[in-house]
Amino acid sequence: MRRGTVVAIASLVCACGLAESGLVSIDGGAPDVTTDVVVVPIEAGDASSDGGLDVKDEPETSIDYGPLCATECADAGGTCTDGGACKIDCTKPGTCNGPITCPPNVPCIVGCGDNSCNDDIDCTAGAACDIECMGMNSCAGEIDCAGSTCKVACTNKDSCENGISCDAGACDIVCSGNGSCPGPNDCTGTTCTIACSNMTSCQSPNTCTATASCDIACTGPGDCPSDITATAPVSDVCCTGSSSCDGLTTCDSPNCNLFCGAMASCVDTTCQGTCAGDAGACP
Repeated sequence: MRRGTVVAIASLVCACGLAESGLVSIDGGAPDVTTDVVVVPIEAGDASSDGGLDVKDEPETSIDYGPLCATECADAGGTCTDGGACKIDCTKPGTCNGPITCPPNVPCIVGCGDNSCNDDIDCTAGAACDIECMGMNSCAGEIDCAGSTCKVACTNKDSCENGISCDAGACDIVCSGNGSCPGPNDCTGTTCTIACSNMTSCQSPNTCTATASCDIACTGPGDCPSDITATAPVSDVCCTGSSSCDGLTTCDSPNCNLFCGAMASCVDTTCQGTCAGDAGACP
């Protein structure tokens, strides 16, 4: 996987979440990209009723991405937001049928509707990545991302078919659609969250080798039937879905919390830290 240039704003990112403030919609009007300012990290909000995406900006420290976005974004098939992020709008059904490559060194926003984005999405060179696979059968190719932050949200049925690979400062992979994320999820960045929350999501191995923290949750029925691996210095693995975590679950960390609920399978587990069985609660 190619690694992009990482914007040095690590002070804005923490393992517990991302900063929040104002909003920019993917379906907004044409901006003046010569004066607009965007701030990373960026975070996607919920998909709006018209297929839009929300991006939240952190006000304390700003970087002017407008001029660079103006020179790079159009070649990638996108338009610049008011804040200077490159948005690639594929929210109309059946659009963006070829590979999508985010431009280098600017934040990138990709939104995919029903049966859209059926090839690979590459955001390894972006300053930050926000990829919303909101449509049924959206994002059928492999998704690769890096930058300061990367959020990939697979929120509809059978979305994100061929796997997600994240090497960002903060990775946030959300698989909340029915049968979403059937391919492998792989995090190698600094912090990583993988959340599998609907029926039979995350069917392939979920692997986190982040350098600071891993948080993997399999809370839907039949989620995460393949191997789970978490090796960060602080690692939490939570299996509460009925028949979830049916493969080898490994929490190989000196500060590890592995919890298997009463209905979870957890047929083969190994951990260095706390292995809670049917008692207690997820970390």
